[in-house]
Amino acid sequence: MAAWIFQARPERYKLEEKLQVDTTETWLVTRYRKEMSRGDIVFFWRAGDRQERGLYGWGRIIDDEATNYKGWGWGIKVVYSCRFENFIPVDEIEREGILDNNLILRMPAGTNFKVTDEELRQLSEMIQLRGEEVPSSFLEENGP
Repeated sequence: MAAWIFQARPERYKLEEKLQVDTTETWLVTRYRKEMSRGDIVFFWRAGDRQERGLYGWGRIIDDEATNYKGWGWGIKVVYSCRFENFIPVDEIEREGILDNNLILRMPAGTNFKVTDEELRQLSEMIQLRGEEVPSSFLEENGP
């Protein structure tokens, strides 16, 4: 299982409105599409103004592989599993140094970003400390 960050640009996609638990959505996959598969964790990141930029929730990929949608590009279906009560701002993530090496902070152009196992562990711990629901795979490996 892998983990990803999918980035939404507010002028194109209203993540705060669309991210509803148990809702299925097709997301554009501009890179790494051949590495994505059913069950992978996806964190949802809102781009834009710094005071609103950060993680808003997580979900899982439900497609076996990406599909080419004519006139749109490659897409993959996800189900929204958790919407954070309070989003995790980029300032907090930077302060903790969790994604310092991730392209979402170093070069945030694009839609999809790979998350390392260590980044997943650190993000999950941060989410858990904030009292939010964490991906079940983290709990299976680390206990409640």
